[in-house]
Amino acid sequence: MLGLQAYKQIRVNNIDMHNNNVIQLSILHARIRLQQQRQIVDNIIKRQQNFELNKRAMIKSILNRKKQRIVLNHVIEKGKFYDDSDEIKKLVNKKAQDHVFNSVMAEITNKEFEHILSHTPHNKASGPSNIQAELWKKARPNTKSKLRTLLNAYIDATNMPEE
Repeated sequence: MLGLQAYKQIRVNNIDMHNNNVIQLSILHARIRLQQQRQIVDNIIKRQQNFELNKRAMIKSILNRKKQRIVLNHVIEKGKFYDDSDEIKKLVNKKAQDHVFNSVMAEITNKEFEHILSHTPHNKASGPSNIQAELWKKARPNTKSKLRTLLNAYIDATNMPEE
């Protein structure tokens, strides 16, 4: 049977081990938080560099889209048959550009605007405006309407490409 002194020493040792474990755990948590903060800063810097140098990469990283492909071995357009891969690429690219341009240049509806705002992720870098998405989400309807009007005016004022 252990004496009182031995029991006290074991208890002190256990308390010391517990305190040491708590300290080590606190240090580990601090290191993890520091690493997360560094990663956030690195991502903000990368997004800013992409915004300045490579807008396509910035948009791709924001949307998190995977590249999809459609394989065409022939196309019939206005009664004409195309089977040359270069001609098909040109034709498909032209049609896609026309479609994308027309859909992008269409007026932003209130439903679209609200849908986009509601699906905008939280805690993302604010971009060059320094206005975070949470502020737009919480804005009054009148403010949102004015922003949508401003965006539509910008779309209307954008130069149309000439063919």
